[in-house]
Amino acid sequence: DGQKANDSVNTLVEHLFIAIGVVSLVLWLFLGWRAAAIVMLTIPLVFALVIGADLIAGPTLNRITLYALILALGMLVDDAIVVIENIHRHNQLLPADSDSSQYAKTIVAATAEIGNPTTLATFTIVAVFLSLVMVTGMLGNYFYPMTFNVPVAMIASLLIAYIVTPWAARRFLPVTHETHREIWLQKLYRFIFKYLYRFYWLRALFFTSILMALFLSCLQPAWQFVRPQGAAGAVSSFGVPLAFLPKDNKNTFLVTFHLPDTTPLEKTDRLVRQVEKIILENNHVLNTQTFVGFPSVVDFNGQLRGSSAKVGTQYAEIRINLTHKSSRDINSIDIVKQLRHQLAAIIQQHPETTIQLVEDPPGPPVAASVLAEIYGTDNAVREALALQIREKFLQTWDMAEVWATIPTPVPEYRFEIDQRKTRLAGLNVQQVAMALKLFLQGEVVNYLHQTDTRNPIPIRLLIPHEQRIVPALLEQTFIRNPQGVAVPLSTVVNVILAKQVPPIWHQDSERVTYVGGELAGSAPVYAVLDLDKKLDGLSLGEHGTLTTTNLGFVPTKPDTLEGYRLHWAGELRLTLDA
Repeated sequence: DGQKANDSVNTLVEHLFIAIGVVSLVLWLFLGWRAAAIVMLTIPLVFALVIGADLIAGPTLNRITLYALILALGMLVDDAIVVIENIHRHNQLLPADSDSSQYAKTIVAATAEIGNPTTLATFTIVAVFLSLVMVTGMLGNYFYPMTFNVPVAMIASLLIAYIVTPWAARRFLPVTHETHREIWLQKLYRFIFKYLYRFYWLRALFFTSILMALFLSCLQPAWQFVRPQGAAGAVSSFGVPLAFLPKDNKNTFLVTFHLPDTTPLEKTDRLVRQVEKIILENNHVLNTQTFVGFPSVVDFNGQLRGSSAKVGTQYAEIRINLTHKSSRDINSIDIVKQLRHQLAAIIQQHPETTIQLVEDPPGPPVAASVLAEIYGTDNAVREALALQIREKFLQTWDMAEVWATIPTPVPEYRFEIDQRKTRLAGLNVQQVAMALKLFLQGEVVNYLHQTDTRNPIPIRLLIPHEQRIVPALLEQTFIRNPQGVAVPLSTVVNVILAKQVPPIWHQDSERVTYVGGELAGSAPVYAVLDLDKKLDGLSLGEHGTLTTTNLGFVPTKPDTLEGYRLHWAGELRLTLDA
């Protein structure tokens, strides 16, 4: 994580200097190196004021802060560019015999001339970014550095443009006494404008073309919903997919496994090894870290996905470390797509197993990109409904991985100590409990010290897992009472076959069942719109119909008194909250 944060910060700083260089180059080409140097001088001054404001107000320097500075860079130089360009224009109009006092008055007049529109434009941008204050919750905290830094940067740039830029122009921008000559851009503009002014039909054609271009650009966001296969189909030609935040090229991703709850550890490990072998065949994979029976190091994304609770023989994770993104010609997004295709055969062989390729999210993490929360009073009805919804998810275009929180009936053996028989045998409950612990968990008898391992390896004697609950073994396991009589465990312990108590998920004090899905490449909004159309009003027999909700700008609270409800969550809910 530290290396990842360091790479992100270095990349953002690199882009910051690239942006500064591009702005300076454009100004140097059109206004000269002196004007470019003056505008460049304003950039570190603005950044210094912004960082000082962060120090006073509390925001820290992080990736979002640097992104906000890069985002603001193209806007914060606008004020200085407008001022220096107008000063440059007035400078060229000065008579040849003008002195320094006239030049100073010209600078003041040039700055005042563009004062009102520049101030209005700057405060318009400030108002736009201040509206992010209305975003609350985790997303509001995530974007707070941008909400704070961009308005501060714009106000600081306005002050510096009115104070520092005229002063620097007076000091370093010389008076031009040569006759003003039109550059090629001005000549081209005059040539085009002359013919537009002279010919009415050409003028009408020009304005019609502009209006058509504006109309088509406004229509393009709606064009993405015009698809031959429907809302969840492939994007039509010239369509631009709508997404909250684009995925980023990363150096790592995670493969998670959830097998049926009755799966032994050995079977889980075999499946993980098969998948790991295929993954290691990819030339861009540097190494892997495998965790069977317990999760890997839980990061921010894992906290929202509940990785810390995935402990058991049916769970496993593989952390895939790729070669650095600067040394490969393919991004991690395409690598994940390739691996999904390569793992398709294994996934088909294990239909009851959920194998997910989890990429780091570009923004705040969610439990699933497409997440359905099913609320209702009857557990059986809710789970049956979740199975139907899961099938609808699998039939949705571009849906790569689907999971549901439907518990599997897991048999378990309960060892109950018969206290009456224990007392008659001259034993106490503690002695029997300790004997059962040794019987089930074994005992560490020594440690193995190897030169290539940091910690000693415990040597544990235990009974094989498949034989621990055989009644005959209890008959062969003895405890000696104070009289020296060997008492078989089977005489004081009863083995009962029962069902494990299934977990119950709650949200907002209501019982809930989740169905989640991940998309290979498309945005969740299309899949949700398609699924919502199919699931809203779904018949539940004597239990009424299913109602889908939570697609408005105001989140809907679950209420099982109104019947069975499906609340859409995931990335789309995050977008609507923003």
